Amino acid sequence: MEISLNSDFDKFINEQMATGLYKSVSEIVNDAMSLLRLRKSVNSERINAFNAEIKKGIDDIEAGRIADGDAFFKNLIKQYE
Repeated sequence: MEISLNSDFDKFINEQMATGLYKSVSEIVNDAMSLLRLRKSVNSERINAFNAEIKKGIDDIEAGRIADGDAFFKNLIKQYE
């Protein structure tokens, strides 16, 4: 596999190599790909959780479990005044 990087990334990789924490460019790329995979996984989990909360709200509306928003917030504000 051949990878082309812009000069900023090339400089960053060289800086990382100079720290001695990595033995090869492949280690840096593997680390970066692991972080990307983790970020994608976390984003996916967050989206799924968000969609689940939306579904709960829709289910509540369909079941008639709703409240007057203005009245709710007025009561909430009164509690903290």
